[in-house]
Amino acid sequence: MNAAEVARLLGIASTLDNKISAGSTMQVRTWAHVLDDVPYSAAENALREHYRRSTETVMPADIVESWRAARREDAEREHNAALRARAIEQRP
Repeated sequence: MNAAEVARLLGIASTLDNKISAGSTMQVRTWAHVLDDVPYSAAENALREHYRRSTETVMPADIVESWRAARREDAEREHNAALRARAIEQRP
């Protein structure tokens, strides 16, 4: 994510959580640095899911962990599909 995307994400978060401001320049830069490899759509989804299950203030680590979990699930799904395809090919 870039700084503009982080500012947008913090703006959304601030409407859900009074403890979050729309983001100072330093806060936006810091979050952007931590979330630089997370796509905006994944971060927005992580924010949504976070506030659906928690009343705690979201932190960058929550978003990163959600993104990593989604990537692990995708990799596992692809791996399982490849195994199934190989098993079908090897049937007599």
